[in-house]
Amino acid sequence: MGVKEDYFIVQGISGKDELNEKTTLYSLNGNDWHLLSTPELKTQEDAMQIRGRFMGDPMHEYEQHELRRFGEGDEAQEDDMTISVKEEDRLASVIAKIDEEAMIVPRGSYLRTPAGQVYKNESFSGLSLKDAQKLTSWLHFYGPVKLPSKSLLEQADATAPIDFLSTAAEDVPQKSSWSIQLENGPGVDCALVKLRSLHWIGAEACHIPETGTFSRVYFGDGTKNINLPFMLPQQQ
Repeated sequence: MGVKEDYFIVQGISGKDELNEKTTLYSLNGNDWHLLSTPELKTQEDAMQIRGRFMGDPMHEYEQHELRRFGEGDEAQEDDMTISVKEEDRLASVIAKIDEEAMIVPRGSYLRTPAGQVYKNESFSGLSLKDAQKLTSWLHFYGPVKLPSKSLLEQADATAPIDFLSTAAEDVPQKSSWSIQLENGPGVDCALVKLRSLHWIGAEACHIPETGTFSRVYFGDGTKNINLPFMLPQQQ
């Protein structure tokens, strides 16, 4: 959601690999769509320093001044740095960060071949109601695949074709990065488990246990809740 206009975002698969061959498009009116390419790493880092809401104009130029300190002790120097980022690049950077940190899928819903290709598991029949409410049963669907740094004993317990992504249980702060909710009762056709990100407000994943139905979506203003660690109750 922007100040002047809102962005509609869709993602599709340009090849066979559902994790690493993803294409992102954006639109301001739902009719005219434009390819959104992820900028280089330096631009992404600068874009994530921009604060405030999106304007809703892809050509808008952000300029932000930062006072950076170089060196240590008496030899330290300060320099006024100017960050200039186009909104289209900022939009792509934020989407990539949301994909990385807030787009999760049930464990077992995707498989990885020995060649490294990731595809949807057609035989996925769903998590149990109990497992669906565990953070260890949800994986960050973001590539490239990073091999987990686990002990040999832990790796022996893992299933290679499905345990190739990091779990939501590893997010920091642990056990406090997600809100797990169960919708079940009058007016609800079947039990529905929802996980809502507390870092990216508006990002959520849902799953109907014992079925192959799951989804993930984001509706928000594109700003990260960087104050989350200070909002959590102190542990005694």
